[in-house]
Amino acid sequence: MNLRFNILVAVAIVSQAAFWSARAADDLQKTNDPARTVAPEQRKARLEELRERNPEALRKFREEVERRREEFKKLPPAQREAKMKELREQFLERRKAMSAEERKTKRQEIKGRFEKQLGLLREKKTNGTLTAQETRRLERLETVEKRFKQAESAPQEGADGAKARK
Repeated sequence: MNLRFNILVAVAIVSQAAFWSARAADDLQKTNDPARTVAPEQRKARLEELRERNPEALRKFREEVERRREEFKKLPPAQREAKMKELREQFLERRKAMSAEERKTKRQEIKGRFEKQLGLLREKKTNGTLTAQETRRLERLETVEKRFKQAESAPQEGADGAKARK
């Protein structure tokens, strides 16, 4: 489950980089249109929320995205796709290269951030200051929390995806 979550995060980062860098590609233009219809106020509110949660991580992410965006902008669409595929493979290799202790540490770090976000949203709910967007986020996080608990009670999977033997 955690490996899938890490893969999802890596794909999201690469997808976000593609979103910002591939505006010239016709096929990506069509897929990005719904994201562009978001009102500027909503986009600004979302960025503020991210900035409050973890400002240092957002700064690093923004720098990385800008660097990749400039790099991808110079490439033709076919090379851009190849480069994105290469990045996905690098993320996968990096995960595979992690030791069991590193994976455990990373899992704990992610779990801590997750629990903090969930706690803040639950606190806002009890205070009655939860917005509609935060309500949806709380529902999604609670669903994820249930899945985490189910995964903890199920047998653990190894790095290669095979179930661990008892």
